[in-house]
Amino acid sequence: MRTASLRLADVSVVLAVLAAGLIASASAHARPRRAHGSSTPAAVESIGGVRMGMSSPEVDALLGRPSSRSNRHEESAGGSTARAYWKGHDTLVGFCAPSSAVQLRVCAMVVGSASPLKTSKGIGIGSSRQAVRTTYAALPGAKERRDDIVVDGVAPLVFGLGERGVDVIYWGRDFGP
Repeated sequence: MRTASLRLADVSVVLAVLAAGLIASASAHARPRRAHGSSTPAAVESIGGVRMGMSSPEVDALLGRPSSRSNRHEESAGGSTARAYWKGHDTLVGFCAPSSAVQLRVCAMVVGSASPLKTSKGIGIGSSRQAVRTTYAALPGAKERRDDIVVDGVAPLVFGLGERGVDVIYWGRDFGP
């Protein structure tokens, strides 16, 4: 059974996954790019107005002051990460950069089951499987599985599905089941 919001333990696990996988690809997320003629949602998507590649102050302007924010962490393999959590939005945002000399940018996002945020296409927590299917499943790289719908791209978008529809959204290159 899933809880109503992200628990601290859940946040810690997600952050560990983010830190391990996103550092290697941080440079690919420094600025979002849309391939010529690309229709992948990662290139044009946003959740609650937040887009890949935004700076922390830009995200704060949209979501307000976060409930918690980590310090910048320098990884031994190179690159930097940080994270911020907005309790009122039940949303965790991961920031990364290819080096300590570069400003951190959004590279991942987890939208928890109590979040009011929606994608730019209107899908959010509680949206039905059919709504996600209609909106995203026909896009290139989309895969529907038993417990989720994954839309591949520069930054994959994963809609976790439960009995009542979407119950979590993962967005970022190394997210997924």
